[in-house]
Amino acid sequence: MFQLGGWEHVFTEHNLHIFKARRGTKPIYSDNDTRVEKYNRLQRWWGYTSLIFLSMLIISLLIMWQTSGSLASIANIGFSIAVILGLSSVLTYVTVFIRKRKTKKEV
Repeated sequence: MFQLGGWEHVFTEHNLHIFKARRGTKPIYSDNDTRVEKYNRLQRWWGYTSLIFLSMLIISLLIMWQTSGSLASIANIGFSIAVILGLSSVLTYVTVFIRKRKTKKEV
């Protein structure tokens, strides 16, 4: 089906499918319903990811406040990782949310 539209399958990893096409080829997600569906899946995934990093951030903070020495240093590293990856996850979640809302308005 995708080949008829000019898309070539590159590889699949779990539930992620990568395709390629020449410049100017019509996108796979061309109608609003399928784009909203795609954004729903992305929003769910990034929401869960954000919650995981938020949990890691809170746990790291609690460990840093309640302990000292090398355990606090390890928690500090975990906190730094959670901030960097958590912020990226939240920003991606917000972007997907905004795009989904914009796509729904176009209907």
